[in-house]
Amino acid sequence: MEEEHRPGYYKDENGVWRKDRRMKERRNRQLEFHHNDRRVIYRRKTDREILDRETQTAIDEAITELRRKD
Repeated sequence: MEEEHRPGYYKDENGVWRKDRRMKERRNRQLEFHHNDRRVIYRRKTDREILDRETQTAIDEAITELRRKD
């Protein structure tokens, strides 16, 4: 007996055909990313947030020191 196959569908545990909702493009390894390494983007975003926080801290400290001198 040959197993039936329907493209774009899968058979659930009850034997009912359901539409496959997975994103096939995401699973396709031949797609080009808009950036060669996504981790670099996230790393840069994190580095920018840390730099902004450190810069703001340095500015606050400089303002505090100027107020003390006056």
